[in-house]
Amino acid sequence: MLASRTPTKLNPKLRNIALRVETDSMVCNQALGTYKTRSPLLLLKFKEIATKCLTKNIQIVSKHIPGELNDIADAISRARRQ
Repeated sequence: MLASRTPTKLNPKLRNIALRVETDSMVCNQALGTYKTRSPLLLLKFKEIATKCLTKNIQIVSKHIPGELNDIADAISRARRQ
């Protein structure tokens, strides 16, 4: 899912920031924290994201939020199933 929703262009004004990603997926959290994956497609996206972040001094910080505490993600997930 990350690969299909990754923007190819960043707002030129985004520089020198920390971007916080909250997820209820432990796999996503670990992948974002280490930039490691077995998926060739995700690896290409990680390289693209990392390159853009390095050139703009953007730091990505991933935080795991258990599903039962992540009301927003839970609501979005339920809406998609209907």
